[in-house]
Amino acid sequence: MPAPTDDSPPPEPDASEPDASEPGASESGAVPSGAAETDAAEADASPTRYRAARILKAGAIVFAVLGTAMAGWMADKWIRYPQMQASQFDFSAPLWPAATLFVLVATGAGVALLWKAARRSEAGEDLFAQRHRHSLKEVRRRRRSANEEGGEADSSSNP
Repeated sequence: MPAPTDDSPPPEPDASEPDASEPGASESGAVPSGAAETDAAEADASPTRYRAARILKAGAIVFAVLGTAMAGWMADKWIRYPQMQASQFDFSAPLWPAATLFVLVATGAGVALLWKAARRSEAGEDLFAQRHRHSLKEVRRRRRSANEEGGEADSSSNP
């Protein structure tokens, strides 16, 4: 005779005890305060962050294709018209090698810049955050608060 089976579902874990596999859970099982809010904020920002990274990478690829096409066109002209010279003052030099090299270096720099921005965006950095510049209102507000706290400041400097 077979043993009776229990068809009841397994007990659910208590909501007050975090799962050890949960991100942000420590070895003791405690979740730091605010972890749930940051996880929710990251989940909301993730699609935007990855969309921005995709757009930046697509821009880098388009920039690379255009730069390579331009360099290819210049290489074709270099082969067809090797006698073309660039001259300034009393000096002259072949035009196409210098122009082609300039286009390739500028394209490489542009692609590297866009790709780096895409990686920073994927990492969660806000590329449009004002880090160094302050608005004129912010500068004036800071000066007013400094004047109120420490008396009159030098009035010769205008914002």
